[in-house]
Amino acid sequence: MEKISYYINCIINRISTIMMLLLTFITIIDITGRFVFNKPLPGTIEVTELSLVLIVYLTLGYTEHFDEHVVIDTAYKLMPKTVQFVLYMAAGLISFATVLLMAWQLYVYAGRMIAGDYQTGVLGIPYYPVVLAASFGSLCYSMAIVSNMIKFYKSERKENKS
Repeated sequence: MEKISYYINCIINRISTIMMLLLTFITIIDITGRFVFNKPLPGTIEVTELSLVLIVYLTLGYTEHFDEHVVIDTAYKLMPKTVQFVLYMAAGLISFATVLLMAWQLYVYAGRMIAGDYQTGVLGIPYYPVVLAASFGSLCYSMAIVSNMIKFYKSERKENKS
């Protein structure tokens, strides 16, 4: 499970990185057009908004895989190992359930975007592919949470055997 989760999250993280580069180029072209030629690039704000949604959702799982999310663990580190274990697993289960619910609701929302034929105002880009990608990113994030829980469980078991 850990290898599959890592592999998928690496791929979508690379896609997110490429999107960030493209977004940088689009912004440079827009600014250059705006100030040099007095003609901005149409739809830059729309593309930026949609790209930022994808960049965030496609990197959550990768960040989770390396435990790089913001954590305030001042009191947690002072607790006994058994309490830390219970808290970590409980938080993991709550996080997993929440993120899975989020993925499902994004999927449902994408269906509403398709049914309503919702598109951006200037370029007419449909919203549903972005929402579906966000749903997939959330699903990959939930896989990374479970993977980290399994890894934590195995490390605790190994530490207790020693």
